[in-house]
Amino acid sequence: MKLNVLSLALATTALAGTAGAADLRMSWWGGDSRHQATQTALEVCGEKHGHTISPEFTGWSGHFEKLTTQIAGGTEADLMQVNWPWLSIYSADGTGLADLTTLSDTIDLSNWDAAQIEAGSMNGKLNGLPISTTGRLFAFNKTTWDKAGLELPKTWDDLVAAGPVFAEKLGDDYYPFEAARLDAALIITLYGTQKTGKALIDPATNELAWTKEELTEAISFYKTLVDNHVILDWKSVAARATSRCMKTRIGPMAKSPAPISGIQPISKSRIR
Repeated sequence: MKLNVLSLALATTALAGTAGAADLRMSWWGGDSRHQATQTALEVCGEKHGHTISPEFTGWSGHFEKLTTQIAGGTEADLMQVNWPWLSIYSADGTGLADLTTLSDTIDLSNWDAAQIEAGSMNGKLNGLPISTTGRLFAFNKTTWDKAGLELPKTWDDLVAAGPVFAEKLGDDYYPFEAARLDAALIITLYGTQKTGKALIDPATNELAWTKEELTEAISFYKTLVDNHVILDWKSVAARATSRCMKTRIGPMAKSPAPISGIQPISKSRIR
């Protein structure tokens, strides 16, 4: 499985000249467990190296916008944990963030392999270091599929065909799959990548690699899923999200980075 960098530890350009500063700031997003673990790590680091690192943390919602505003105004933290796709936004040419190779006397870069170093580099500058990686897969609630009298899908065609069966056998509140917001965009990207054999964005040029027709077909596949009762449409999901008391029962469970007993991943589809 190809692993994607989930998050990076970045340093601002100012930090490159003040690595031994007595007072530093670090920002990140996450839940309570990450907040607690990171703050504990900062205390240990501070005690070891004789400095104080002030924590600045939020949940996921709004963090990207807040960080972008801070960077634009020059008020960002000295250290930042961000998602890998943001790297090209904050340092497209490699100069927006510190080149961490200049801190190699402090940071033991041998802890990362060549592929990880490359993932955190922009234009030959090491702007970030991976702190975790993840892989996405599809997970399905086998019990629900069994109730619908269906085997777990092995192709996109199987998944599309399951939609009407779920509605007929289980009712309109049951769907074979869930893909809203970011997941909807990822499904479009996944389908288009399988169909074209190309990534959506050319990593060498940072330009759109798909033709207009290829992009249109990938987006149309999302509509195919909606039209065939495979997923709730994006607008309906957004409306339901305003209430915590969502009554819809979704067949598949959330996508998981680890195997779950009784839940099997879908294999790569045959694209026709």
